[in-house]
Amino acid sequence: MMGDSLLSRNHLFEISLIQLDSAQRLLERVYSRRLQRMHSPTSSSRSGAITSISAINLGSHFLRGRTLVPVSKVRLNQRVRGLTANRQVGSRANENCKVRALHRILGIDPCYREHHSLSLQIEAEVLSLCGLDGLGREFWLAPIAALRWKALRAAALVDQIRLVEISGFRSVEYQAALIRGKLRRGQSISQILRVSAAPGFSEHHTGCAVDVSDLVELESRTFLTEAFELSDSYAWLVQNASRFGFTQSFARNNRHGIAYEPWHWFCGDRE
Repeated sequence: MMGDSLLSRNHLFEISLIQLDSAQRLLERVYSRRLQRMHSPTSSSRSGAITSISAINLGSHFLRGRTLVPVSKVRLNQRVRGLTANRQVGSRANENCKVRALHRILGIDPCYREHHSLSLQIEAEVLSLCGLDGLGREFWLAPIAALRWKALRAAALVDQIRLVEISGFRSVEYQAALIRGKLRRGQSISQILRVSAAPGFSEHHTGCAVDVSDLVELESRTFLTEAFELSDSYAWLVQNASRFGFTQSFARNNRHGIAYEPWHWFCGDRE
């Protein structure tokens, strides 16, 4: 009987992952079409102009059988630039300028990127609200990461593992504010950058990174420490997270010189 139950559960998650991949392709197509319509020559906005948008409904994000089920609205993060062939290049150039300016203000080494072998992380332009995190704050992720995170969390719950989100999307400015706060509390910039990526280089900017905890840590207020690696939650993530596209970013003695973070998991391909 137990074997049949496990077989049925595994089969269910295989189906869910197939549906998730279908939803991902659907979401990418719908998002692309919506942006093209918003910035078409017939649009009231001039071609290439920056358009401010508060929210856009991308429709169905998940498939139930052959029925599309609407599950959320997706927020555009501040602004959307016109679709052009060099859109990504332009975004990186603008992001680079902003990051360099912040680094000068915060006293971060101009060669930080080279010394730490880190790539510039472009801020997510589209975010999906995934409810509240363990601290009662709005928890935002990029749409694809949101779908995969929800599937991962549901699978963990079936195995009686209750994962708790502590942090998702963070803007470049928010990351800078965190560092300013630590500087005010007397930490040196070198101490801070040992445990926090510099603004512009945090995977949280992409909306595809999640800092994970569990109920035990949350109740004792001891989350985001190396002790998480001793938990059943971490053991479950090591065994199962890759099935949903998540991998741990910062192992012990990693080449980036960032402290070991068993709680930090990233969804997607790294450059």
